[in-house]
Amino acid sequence: SFIFCCSSILFVGCNNTALKPSASLLIPVKTGNNWGYIDSTCSFKVDPAFENAGEFHNNRAFVIKAGRSAYINDSGRVICPFQFLQATDFSDSLAFVLDKNSAIQCIDLNMKTKFTLKDVQEVSNFKEGLASVKQADKYGFIK
Repeated sequence: SFIFCCSSILFVGCNNTALKPSASLLIPVKTGNNWGYIDSTCSFKVDPAFENAGEFHNNRAFVIKAGRSAYINDSGRVICPFQFLQATDFSDSLAFVLDKNSAIQCIDLNMKTKFTLKDVQEVSNFKEGLASVKQADKYGFIK
């Protein structure tokens, strides 16, 4: 089995004046059974059409539809097919995806594979050029 490690919780109140207007701020929100994205005025900028939705980083966010993950840009355009079993948020312009062969790939902003990890059970997002990995019950870093 494979685990993506991430931790991020965002609480938003649309009547909260602490939320400052920003053209680039898009927040994932769930309405009914679907996720979409609102801006700082609480207007939907990406219609709720996804089973799940990640946060925007590097102008990209992962979304899930029919059990498969893809990435969208901040206008809601799908920039790669819904082909991944799992996907992470972008960090340091890189993200990890689990492909149909259960291979963990590191992709760049152009959706190109930078490298593939073998026999890895856990991986975290890159931060300051490093990502932690767990392989055979041992932890380490990749850069």
